[in-house]
Amino acid sequence: MKKQTPLITALIFLSLIVIVAASTFIYNSQSNFDSGAYNWTFYNSSGFVQLNSSRLNGTYTSQIFNGGVIYALWDNFSWTSNAIGELSNNQIDEITSRTFGSGNMNMTGNVLLMHFNEPSANTVPGSRDAEDFSGDGNHGDESGAITYNAVGKLNSAFDFDGTDEISAGSGANLDIVNNLTISGWVYLDTISFGALVDMAWEGFSIENYALISDGTGTVYFQWYNGGFQFCSSAGYWTTGGWMHAAATYRDGTVTIYKNGVQIIQCTGKPALVIDIGNILKIGRYQVGSTGNFDGRIDEVAIWNKSLSATEIIDVYKRGALKLNLSVQSCSSADCSDATWNNLGSNLTSPQKLNLTSQYFRFKYDFLTDDASYTPELYNVSIDYIPNSIPTVNLTSPQNNSYFNNQNSVLLNASIYDLDLNDLTVRFYGDGDLI
Repeated sequence: MKKQTPLITALIFLSLIVIVAASTFIYNSQSNFDSGAYNWTFYNSSGFVQLNSSRLNGTYTSQIFNGGVIYALWDNFSWTSNAIGELSNNQIDEITSRTFGSGNMNMTGNVLLMHFNEPSANTVPGSRDAEDFSGDGNHGDESGAITYNAVGKLNSAFDFDGTDEISAGSGANLDIVNNLTISGWVYLDTISFGALVDMAWEGFSIENYALISDGTGTVYFQWYNGGFQFCSSAGYWTTGGWMHAAATYRDGTVTIYKNGVQIIQCTGKPALVIDIGNILKIGRYQVGSTGNFDGRIDEVAIWNKSLSATEIIDVYKRGALKLNLSVQSCSSADCSDATWNNLGSNLTSPQKLNLTSQYFRFKYDFLTDDASYTPELYNVSIDYIPNSIPTVNLTSPQNNSYFNNQNSVLLNASIYDLDLNDLTVRFYGDGDLI
């Protein structure tokens, strides 16, 4: 029997299969970091780059990396630092997840977290004005004429003009009777009579908790239990600069902090008392001689637990420290042809770069408000693809051509591959490899 040549009935199309292996440059040791340049920074034997003692700023610049081909793709850029930037949303336990190299926070018990990054009013689901990122849904509504998208301590802030406030409602999780922490960043334009937060019944002598300015610079942590109870310290509130305000209540002990430092502690105090009529307001004091803050407010948080002194410092450091990342994508081996591209401060890792060049390097600016604390850079990873992607075109027959009962079909393809690496071109008919 004579063997028959099979007939071809197929829809012909070209499929280019290019397998490009990604590579990674990793900085995770002193020898790695020593290949770059320290400027008022150094590698700490504990395993990270930090500022020199007493310095408020400095830089670290990496070596120049060679991607091997002129069109290498510099892709994901990731790193680990100490905890810097906004507090984590949705009560995440950073300690368990090891989010940062140090300073991780256990955010469980966080009942209110407002970053104040909203660009305008009515941008929060439900046409609200300030989103609660704790996950407990205590979103806020504006009263007055708050300026949105003002320059914040971490990102953006709300600017209160002395007549504004945010009402976060009367959620049951905001009624706190045992342990409590209040935290927020404040930039006062004037020292007025007002409150960073006040959980009270407007116009009545009923108050669960409040952190107050009395208009003279004195701070009060105040509540009502058979009479007004308070812990106070003069000269606390100042104008013309950002300050971190925090207070804790635990079993009758009130502790007030400023910029991570304990200012005063009062002991032997009565319990906090809740009331169904209380409403949490930010920027307004509601009891007696009412009043409002005049200035910017950022990153307000409330916990139903008392943070430790170390945790208060860690919260403070998240705003006081900055790591600013810049990168260069270069054609020349010394990067003399490239300028620095500033990606920003306190970014989240990883960052998608999508830069194409043979050479690459990065730089971190280390910044601190407080010489007692420094940013810490533990490691860096840079993913890149050293292969250029070829161009393949089916010249004949035309792509998606249909052939019925053909003994043979001549397939022609043009291929342009800059770096001449191996590649695989496959032709398919009706979904099957020909």
